[in-house]
Amino acid sequence: MEGEKKTSGNKKQKGHLSASFVTGAIALVFLIIGYQAALFVHKAAVAKIESDRDRPDTVFVVDKDLARTVLSDVSSCKASVI
Repeated sequence: MEGEKKTSGNKKQKGHLSASFVTGAIALVFLIIGYQAALFVHKAAVAKIESDRDRPDTVFVVDKDLARTVLSDVSSCKASVI
């Protein structure tokens, strides 16, 4: 009987995970979630910057004569490129 106690005490139970493995698995899950959150925040920031670039909130008021001059210069440049 004493021999059985010694051998049964040394055997590990099936299905029992070590504490360091569980801690590592939890840390890995947090790293993955943190990485995904960082990607989301980065993409949201880039989208905000691009939307501000495409629709600026600044309005320029220009004199009509100056606008005609600038637009005629731009149209002549486009015509020469084509």
